[in-house]
Amino acid sequence: MRKGPLPLLYRMARLAAKVIFRLRDPGRNLIPASGPVILAANHTSDWDPPVLGIASRRIPYYMAKAELFRKPLVRRLLTWVGAFPLNRRDADTGAIRTALEILGRGEVLAMFPEGTRSRDGLLRSARPGVSMLARRSGAPVVPTYISGTARPLRGLTVAFGPPVTPEEIEDLARRDGDGAVSRLLTDRIADAGRRAGVFKGFADHENEPSRRENT
Repeated sequence: MRKGPLPLLYRMARLAAKVIFRLRDPGRNLIPASGPVILAANHTSDWDPPVLGIASRRIPYYMAKAELFRKPLVRRLLTWVGAFPLNRRDADTGAIRTALEILGRGEVLAMFPEGTRSRDGLLRSARPGVSMLARRSGAPVVPTYISGTARPLRGLTVAFGPPVTPEEIEDLARRDGDGAVSRLLTDRIADAGRRAGVFKGFADHENEPSRRENT
């Protein structure tokens, strides 16, 4: 459990978002009250991590691209809120170890499995990192769909779906491989958005542009 002034700040930010941005968070109580949890969310805006954090039932830790940690003041702020750097160019064993330590303490880890922001708001396939961490940590995955962060004055929605159990992930991976798990998680994220009435659709994966370094 996070201590210090951070929980109070999150509660205040949540109240402000409810009033100013009409934040909706259907399915919030589907997040397990204790134990390790991975929140797997779509990603369309730089505002997604803080909005996800204030909507969540429990304050999460975050993976963030390493480029954000270059400026000392930004690095200090990100570290304070529980973010840690991820080098997206290589297999970052340090980030994986940190993520497993967080989950091993029974905390919540927020991840954006598309691997980069979707500039058109359409959902892209989940990459295998969430599946790997869920299998190694035994953490359930809560599919999450975020909408409205590009234009928050029109309203914000963070919709949570039923957890995907580690047993379900392990069985599917053994039977059909990690690609099947990625497809399952992508579909469950979409389902959360559909139930909230905010899902925008899937990207055309065959014509999906290559990842950009600065997203």
